[in-house]
Amino acid sequence: VRPRDAATLIIYRVNGAGTVAVLMGERHRKHRFLPQRYVFPGGQVDPHDSRVRSAAPMRGDVEALLTRKATPARARALVAAAVRETFEETGLVIGAPDPAPGKPVPANWRTFFATGMAPAFDRLSYIARAVTPATRPMRFNARFFMIDAAHTTGDLGGDGELLNLTFMPLARTR
Repeated sequence: VRPRDAATLIIYRVNGAGTVAVLMGERHRKHRFLPQRYVFPGGQVDPHDSRVRSAAPMRGDVEALLTRKATPARARALVAAAVRETFEETGLVIGAPDPAPGKPVPANWRTFFATGMAPAFDRLSYIARAVTPATRPMRFNARFFMIDAAHTTGDLGGDGELLNLTFMPLARTR
């Protein structure tokens, strides 16, 4: 099975004592891939992700790392997918005021843009890539990004794909 491109976003926060917690949610029991497991928000790249307008482009260091194994358009789509999937699954916005309000957006981005924001790709750091083993029936070529929760807005909620969303102490994520 050929792996599908996917993007995952690790959202972290540091409390007053210096302890790090990361946002995770439980996948629904009906999911084919990793049911009832706690995961970071993320998902597949959609066809329009590479063409969605942004409030801020990805940083040069992130683009340089991603384009070692992907085209510039695919690199942009990966960053966009991380932002879009995070919004869909958690309700958190990684964005800045839309530079072209009123202009059309892809259907899968309409709810995001309805917040008055456009994705701010410059807030994401690229940290890793993982490919699901060849023995699995579903495979993903996932890129992992990271962001400080201070750079997100919105209320934690999402579309129900991830249940029990919580900031979990890093030590409990094993």
